[in-house]
Amino acid sequence: MITVTPQVLSLGTFNRLKGEVFPISFYGMGILIQVAMLFAQDASLLTGVGGWAGAGLLGLVLGWLLMRHLPAKDQQIKDFIESKDMLVKDMITEFKGALHLVVTHCRDENLLARKEYREQTETLRSLWSCFLESSKRELAEKGLTK
Repeated sequence: MITVTPQVLSLGTFNRLKGEVFPISFYGMGILIQVAMLFAQDASLLTGVGGWAGAGLLGLVLGWLLMRHLPAKDQQIKDFIESKDMLVKDMITEFKGALHLVVTHCRDENLLARKEYREQTETLRSLWSCFLESSKRELAEKGLTK
């Protein structure tokens, strides 16, 4: 059993190198008093008379930890992993669906753009061919062709 001495409860700390006493804050003083009181307690109240596996408080806590808390924690971790896996699978499925929609839309837009380009090219080709024919006729009428 540790007893609380006046040295433990003093309001200062001794600096061995310089021989000075530095004051301890009241917060630090409270911690020192709590630690001293903790060590001053009778240990048989916590552990029980028969040792750590006896019928004392520590034996009950260790039994609860071993029989109840750890298996429940394992089940909680398994449930968390399974729910995360299901969420990831749902996200992957949703992403694939959205990607399919985007690819289909882009393919349709590309086909439409190609079709419009071909139509415009044909229109320009027909206009240029008409222009060339009319230019050839005008040159032929003026007698400037060979």
